[in-house]
Amino acid sequence: MTQKNLGLIGIGNMGTAFLMSLLRDNGNYYKKYYIYDVNAAKMAPYEENDKIHICTSVQEIIKMTDTIILIVKPQSMEEVLREIKPHTVAGKNFITIAMGLPISFYRQYLGVSCYISRVMPNTPYLVGAGAAGITLDPKLSPEDAQRIKHIFTLSGKIIECKEELLDVVTGLSGNGPAYFFIIIEALADGAVQMGLSREDAYLLTAQTMLGSAKLALESGKHPGVLKDMVTSPGGTAISAIRVLEREKIRSTLIEAVIAGTNKSKEVGEKSLKK
Repeated sequence: MTQKNLGLIGIGNMGTAFLMSLLRDNGNYYKKYYIYDVNAAKMAPYEENDKIHICTSVQEIIKMTDTIILIVKPQSMEEVLREIKPHTVAGKNFITIAMGLPISFYRQYLGVSCYISRVMPNTPYLVGAGAAGITLDPKLSPEDAQRIKHIFTLSGKIIECKEELLDVVTGLSGNGPAYFFIIIEALADGAVQMGLSREDAYLLTAQTMLGSAKLALESGKHPGVLKDMVTSPGGTAISAIRVLEREKIRSTLIEAVIAGTNKSKEVGEKSLKK
């Protein structure tokens, strides 16, 4: 596979996570990484790395790279696209991880001569355990499509989906860490109420969630089957589950995903009305 240059615009937490996973990769998909951030201090740690070139402008990134990841918050994306617009982007691959903004929004600034793919990753990419939905530009070559998928499988798992389903991905896995952190905190509070130390409660809760997720992924069993493995007749688990059901935990979580999905759709709709 031919080596190319990869550009990253935005070297915050997520940008750093993607860059570090690429540097650890032995696939050598890319000859060199060109990085840019409006905050020069964020690029300073990479000054001595021969594989990385620190850029002084968005223009330099566009000129020197074949594929560009836009690791920019939705509210800052228009400003970045306006900087890119005057430059030649024909044949270049753009990958955006911004929530809510549809591909048609980017086309307003980048035109139709380039390729645009959308990815909705989540914050566990920071620890190599991310999840993402990906919508690839249908005109990409198989090689370039594989390159994009490779970037996001280095530190996580991906699904390919239609663009309209990326709003659902946002409501589920994009926002999911926030839901799970609340659950961790609440379960730990219950344990503290019953006498466990705060430190021990957080450790056991987080490790239990991690282990349960690992069991679900590796066993391939339906969550209901795994739940039944824990619930003995007349036991403690089924007594606790009865309370969860009474308090409508299922419908509450369903409504949370729906609300997150609808908010993501709303962001996209507003972006196209400007």
